[in-house]
Amino acid sequence: MLKGVKVAVLGLACIGMLASAGCRSKGSVVSGPTAVVLNMAPKPALHFVDLATGRDVARVKLRSCSTDMDAGSGMVVTAQCGGVSTDADDVVGVYDTTQGGRVRYFKSVAPNPLDATMITSSTALVSNGWLDKDGLVVALVDVRLRKTLREGRIPNMTNAPVVVGGTLWSPGVYMDGSKRELRRIDAATLESVVVTVGPESPAMIVGDREDPSRMFAIKWWDRHTSPRRVEVQRFDGTAQSLAVPGITYDFADGPGRSAMIGDVLAVADFNDEGAPDHGRHLMLLRPGISDEVRKVSIPGGAASICVWRGKFLVLESQTGRIYSVDPESGAKRRIGAVEGSDRMLIDMAVLD
Repeated sequence: MLKGVKVAVLGLACIGMLASAGCRSKGSVVSGPTAVVLNMAPKPALHFVDLATGRDVARVKLRSCSTDMDAGSGMVVTAQCGGVSTDADDVVGVYDTTQGGRVRYFKSVAPNPLDATMITSSTALVSNGWLDKDGLVVALVDVRLRKTLREGRIPNMTNAPVVVGGTLWSPGVYMDGSKRELRRIDAATLESVVVTVGPESPAMIVGDREDPSRMFAIKWWDRHTSPRRVEVQRFDGTAQSLAVPGITYDFADGPGRSAMIGDVLAVADFNDEGAPDHGRHLMLLRPGISDEVRKVSIPGGAASICVWRGKFLVLESQTGRIYSVDPESGAKRRIGAVEGSDRMLIDMAVLD
């Protein structure tokens, strides 16, 4: 949700990589539970970490810098934004783990694709860092056929759409910055409607991917104070309404990536903006039930959080380590790592 922060950093780091990073690789046929990690250093690549052994078993090159990826049903989709100016890219990458080989690419509907979100086993929504008078450019793509099915616009300036409660949602702001809004997006037509608008509109929608009864809205106001007061409200995805009041928690750095198991919501207190001594925890919350917080130390910062077999999987930004975290006790166990001393870890997904 806070991927825009990473984009600013990557825009500088990726200059010149477009020409140097090839797209041919031996590739890998994935078998068994695997964490797929998007890494931009020393060159853009997908890493495949075997969750049974903890080993980084394969690396597949990407042709340019990528700011986001998603995976499901054996397919990995990447948004290949490239760098800036002549280093910009305009393709979507697809890697079929059942076939191995190299990453395949097809043309994006606009330059600088920034976000890729799997919707079904064969379709994904790709949003571009490209605004026109009608809003943000988005496209519904078929990752197996490698083609665009439909192009659309989301009005105003919007964050990357996310699938929560079985529906696509996109928090954003008006083009002039005067108001915040939350939009629901129809995945079939790419049309969107405003659900909430105004200062109380959430900055993030989080929760269970499929269950609309386990959704939450996150909002905060002053990003320049520490601790940051962050309010979490239950959001009824069916009625499309916010429960008032919410529960307020203190974050040292601010909310980052998130995932949910049962009634436990895991939110990274880390967003790449704060000083090194800020945040660096996984916050285990029970919003709507309790204001108690269980903090799990992630000294290198949580770059990504996934759910796997009843546990949270956390990718540590600075070290490349992958931890399993129990949602009830908060017990943390290292189960794998991305190899290499030079890394810039962006995202992680699990294929099981």
